[in-house]
Amino acid sequence: DREGSSVTMAAAAEQLRALRRQAAVRAMAQMGDYLESLGPIIHERTLESCLALLRVPHCGTVAAAEVLQCTGTLLAHRRVAELVGPPDLDAILAVPTSLHTADGLSQVLFALSAVHLAFERLVAAAAARLARAVLKVFECGSPTARMNAALCLSNALHHPPFGAAFDVQGGLRKVMGLLHTTLHALRRANGADVKAERQLGYHIAETVSKYFKVHLITHVAALERRLAPSAATGSGQKPAAASTARFLDMVQPAVDRMLHSLSTDPRLAELFIQARWPAMEDFLSHHGCNLMLDLVQASPGERYFTEMAMYALEVLGLMTLLPHTRRAVLGARMRRNRLGVSILLGAAAGTAFMGNSEVMAAALAVLANCLQP
Repeated sequence: DREGSSVTMAAAAEQLRALRRQAAVRAMAQMGDYLESLGPIIHERTLESCLALLRVPHCGTVAAAEVLQCTGTLLAHRRVAELVGPPDLDAILAVPTSLHTADGLSQVLFALSAVHLAFERLVAAAAARLARAVLKVFECGSPTARMNAALCLSNALHHPPFGAAFDVQGGLRKVMGLLHTTLHALRRANGADVKAERQLGYHIAETVSKYFKVHLITHVAALERRLAPSAATGSGQKPAAASTARFLDMVQPAVDRMLHSLSTDPRLAELFIQARWPAMEDFLSHHGCNLMLDLVQASPGERYFTEMAMYALEVLGLMTLLPHTRRAVLGARMRRNRLGVSILLGAAAGTAFMGNSEVMAAALAVLANCLQP
């Protein structure tokens, strides 16, 4: 009896300790929402405590989920996120990704990706694991987790090593599949509340647009180096290829510069047309052109749909820089037997999106590309 009583008391004591840990984690998560708590969080090594809990053997799924959510709340403070190093990332990514842990993990990944210097350090150490974690959240996460993952991906694509790891793992194909599924769910809504799906579709469309802008920057930069190989190594400078691993800060101004170079430098434009663009080839092989045109024609004038169409037109604008992709865009056969050129003409004429002037201008820009020699 005494032995049985001792076992019962030991189990009760362990249960009590677990409850105390749970209460402490929830309290830390609540405190992390306030800017005034930043000093005590750093002084009391709160982040280190959370990471230590993640390293505890046999940490339960529910407990790990709460610790991850607490960690994500703490990392919303930039100064806390800057404390995370590769060993800490190991502890975070070691937690199995499931429906329970996806929300917390996605919150952590998004918070880290928002602090570019800290994320650059982590990408240098574990780009492939980070890309795999983001894609895993897309597969098994809730709408909130997928939203955070899309936001994280949008930030992470500024880091070329992450983008390279993302491509190796077929990330674009997986994201396109999720965008297609989301668009299909929006079409079948029938009055249901699909606010989360609209927001997710918006963020994924934005991410696809940024993906191709980043690829255009790196692709054209590589072509420029091929045209001027001596300029990269002359006068004691490091090879320009090293710049491809640097953080890309201002994406749109860089894209504008590349487009200007293509329009004013005949040698660069000719090489751009002749050279392979693997990212665009992969996109075309997985029917990306049809998906973008689908976003342009499937719009009831609601704000999120309009923004999604704008991002799709940005991608189509980049696609039509190349002659062979222009034919794919204009000749694509869509729902109700409509051709891609018909969809673009309708958008340019204002028959869709309630005559939104920005959509009309973007569609006209795509058509203007198609008229280039």
